[in-house]
Amino acid sequence: MYLEKLEIQGFKSFANKNVLKFGVGEKKTQHGITAIVGPNGSGKSNIADAVRWVLGEQSIKLLRGKKSEDVIFSGSSKKASLSFAEVSLYLNNEDKKAPIDYTEVVITRRLYRDGESEYLLNGSRVRLLDISLLLAKARFGQRAYSVIGQGMVENFLNTSITERKEFFDEATGVKMYQIKRDDAANKLRNTRENLEQAENLLAEIEPRMRSLTRQIKKLEQRTELETELHELQINYYASSWHKLNNELKEINKVLLNEEQGQREKEKELNTINQKVEELQSIQYDSPIKVSLEEDKSRLDEEKNKLNQKLAEIKAKINISYEASGNIDLTWLNKRQSQLQGEAENENEKRSIKQKSIKALSSDLEKIKKQQSSIDQRLGEFRSTLSANQGEGNKEDNKIKKIKSYIDELYKINQDIFQSLENENDISKIRKIFNKLKEKIEQLKQIATENKDTAKETNDLNQQITELETEKNKLTQNYIEVSSQLNSNNSEVNYLQSSVKSKEDEISEINKKLSTHKKGNGNDSKELEDAQVEVESELKKINNELEEIKNKLNKEEQAGRDKREQAMASQTRAHELQLSFNDINNRISEIKINKARVETKLEDLEHEIRQELNNLRAVIDAKAGYENTDKNSAYERMQKLKHQLELIGGIDPEIKKEYDETKTRFEFLSSQVEDLQSGMKSLDKIINELDKIIANKFDSAFDQIAKQFEKYFKVLFNGGSSKLVKYMSSPAEAIDNESDNDADANETNSPTASQLGGQGKGIVLRKKKEILAGIEIQATPPGKKIKSISMLSGGERALTAIALICAIISVNPSPFVVLDEVDAALDEANSDRLGKILEELSTKTQFITITHNRSMMYIADIIYGVTMGDDSISKLLSIKIDEVTSNK
Repeated sequence: MYLEKLEIQGFKSFANKNVLKFGVGEKKTQHGITAIVGPNGSGKSNIADAVRWVLGEQSIKLLRGKKSEDVIFSGSSKKASLSFAEVSLYLNNEDKKAPIDYTEVVITRRLYRDGESEYLLNGSRVRLLDISLLLAKARFGQRAYSVIGQGMVENFLNTSITERKEFFDEATGVKMYQIKRDDAANKLRNTRENLEQAENLLAEIEPRMRSLTRQIKKLEQRTELETELHELQINYYASSWHKLNNELKEINKVLLNEEQGQREKEKELNTINQKVEELQSIQYDSPIKVSLEEDKSRLDEEKNKLNQKLAEIKAKINISYEASGNIDLTWLNKRQSQLQGEAENENEKRSIKQKSIKALSSDLEKIKKQQSSIDQRLGEFRSTLSANQGEGNKEDNKIKKIKSYIDELYKINQDIFQSLENENDISKIRKIFNKLKEKIEQLKQIATENKDTAKETNDLNQQITELETEKNKLTQNYIEVSSQLNSNNSEVNYLQSSVKSKEDEISEINKKLSTHKKGNGNDSKELEDAQVEVESELKKINNELEEIKNKLNKEEQAGRDKREQAMASQTRAHELQLSFNDINNRISEIKINKARVETKLEDLEHEIRQELNNLRAVIDAKAGYENTDKNSAYERMQKLKHQLELIGGIDPEIKKEYDETKTRFEFLSSQVEDLQSGMKSLDKIINELDKIIANKFDSAFDQIAKQFEKYFKVLFNGGSSKLVKYMSSPAEAIDNESDNDADANETNSPTASQLGGQGKGIVLRKKKEILAGIEIQATPPGKKIKSISMLSGGERALTAIALICAIISVNPSPFVVLDEVDAALDEANSDRLGKILEELSTKTQFITITHNRSMMYIADIIYGVTMGDDSISKLLSIKIDEVTSNK
């Protein structure tokens, strides 16, 4: 690796872009020597400062400035100041000495006047630490000996032994390992801090974690109980729900059959009713009856008008009576009107009841005829039973038993009819009727017993039972009709008696009124005559109405004869209606039962939704719930609910918080373990690096010490020199470092502080001691001086140059910049230095800034630096081999 090119723009006096190209020497084994010459003040040393700056120098004092923007061209009388400074260093990396996959490495540093700066590596922005580490791996001395400026040789000998140690850190090539060690130490320190933070966080989280764990255990216990309760509730409610649902299905099935029978009965009943309505319409469509009813309506209207007129006359008469002081007459007149109205209403009611009595009497006659028909058929069946006796003992006994029951039924029926015709005691008749029903039920029971008897006997018994049942219905109907008939007769008698008493009272009132009328005036006489006239007309109309009513009664009697034709249809309609009503009753009972079951099912479903909020799970329950013991299941459910109440409610978010806390706790625990493991690894790395640093430092230091003695003798033509390590305990080293912090901040590079104080202590593990500094002992020939502080200026310069040459010989840098290090040497020593540089040029590349002709003679390339009146440095270059070949 060697320096190919240096580009400077805006840096100090190099305002314009300047390019310095460097090459190898004449011999292929040489890396070349470049000399930069020029008058004082031309800006030669600015080239060394540019190299030092681009390599990362942070000390503005070392760069001969006071603030960072001093490195930017500040302007002149002929050129304005620039806004930035930029230096690029081009290194040939074909030998891959720098651990980067580029054959050319370009390091660029740029600074703007506003203070913003940046580092570039092959055009990409990087950190200063990245460049420092790269240079350390390529054995660049960042500020110790890669760039040796004016006064640095003298100052090097004047520095403390601790500051010299930093110089030897770079010189021995352990800088790279120190950077790594300090980086590992920083990581270890950060890791320890992170570990403390993680442990503190764990200490904070652990109590909450324990609390959450207890709650989660309760939650798990609650979950188990809830799961058991849920399964138990599923089976418990499934057993009840499916039982009710199956019951409801059976009810619906029965209801469907009953409704089908209802529809059939209803259809038949509608047919019969339609037929009855047709017959009834025929009865009341007589033209004579219609005409009579019209006459009756007309007469009723006239009667109403006369009654109104009569009422007005009576009102006037009453007023006349009151005016004349006859208040009693007024009251009698009103009472007469009231009695007449009540008598008319009662006569009307009596007429209606009499019609009803005629109809009921007709119905009784029909019922008697039907009963007579049934009795005739029952007699035939009794005769048949008597003929069937003797077929077998068992059969004979059954027939006898049936016959005896039939005789009893016949006798009871006779008693009922006799009571109806003679006594009309309804309560007594009902008692006999209840006895009749009991006997019919016994007869039905006999029909169902002994099914192994003869089929003919069974059929006959069945027919007899049906006839008795039908007769029983007729008897019940007869009792009801008779009861109504008796009630109507009693009411007619009462109305007749009431009308008679009212008519008698009216006669008495008329007598009283006639007595008083004789003494009244003409006005009353006229009103009374008008009253008599109106009453006469009313009497006439009443007579006409009576005739019309009689005629209507005759027409109605004729209609009754016609109704006889519809009697059979009405009877059948009645039977069908009873049967239909019976079906309706059964359907009503079924619907009531269905509603009861549905209500239970709805209540159960409501309870299921409240308890489980999942009716579908109960409906879809798998088999096995049929065997559930509901009592024990209910007790267990209550017990589980009680246990859940004791556990109490737990926030559902607690599981989420527990998972998050657990995840964080486990993460922190793993981080603590990782950090502890990392600390062990870092401690191991630091120990290994300490060993490597110590070994490499010792090895390189011994070689440098030998080479230092060699070059010291060459430069001084004899004498002796020695490098001595100064060791101290770790505590002393720390004190020394603390005492030297102020000076180090001024003279040391900030990069060193960024790297964690790299090079501040090489621990020699074997001796358990720390290298605190390097002591230089130099004795020129013919003198007995050991302390370098007693050397003359030239001797001190030669001693420093000898040490630098020794370091370059042992640990050569890719290039070394020497900024007028030969200024204090005479011509002879300059020649010796030139020979040494020629010898060392096989190991490194030299760029010398000099006024010495000896240096110019050995240079391969000479750059001249000049400055015009614009205060801008300019370059002139001469390549020696080209000049020589041209000659």
